[in-house]
Amino acid sequence: MNQLQICAEEKVDGYSMTESLIRHLRQGILLVEDTYTIQVALKMMLKRLGVKVDSVSNGKEAFEYVRQNQYALILMDISMPVMDGINSTLLIREWENEHEMEPSTILAITNCLNYEEKCLAAGMNDFFEKPMTQEHLKVIIEKWAPALMTSESNASRSSGIK
Repeated sequence: MNQLQICAEEKVDGYSMTESLIRHLRQGILLVEDTYTIQVALKMMLKRLGVKVDSVSNGKEAFEYVRQNQYALILMDISMPVMDGINSTLLIREWENEHEMEPSTILAITNCLNYEEKCLAAGMNDFFEKPMTQEHLKVIIEKWAPALMTSESNASRSSGIK
């Protein structure tokens, strides 16, 4: 069995993932969550899925990280101190537009369904309710894989962050 076949057959904690999905997800996810215990739990679950994760505690920090790094996916809490997820998403979208960048995939994670319309209006791609299980995270990642792959191929053609 060659290296490519081994990678294509890789299982992470019993979950089969395609080679391209694994390669793409290792580019990283930005987790934006202010509650420490939730942040630690989600980060641990994502790492079990073989995903590189950076984490921050508020929307202002998220915006600064996005300006310096490219992420395959951003999981954004809504209600946070300093700057909430809605305003952070608006800033990220404005910055991406100003710099003619491919929009990041930003998914809202919250424990209140009343924010769904606001999240989508701010430019988030989807909306998910907490609490989240590892299986739920796996489904979310697999659901967004096609959109992420499109972003990856466009990003590889660009000269990087401007």
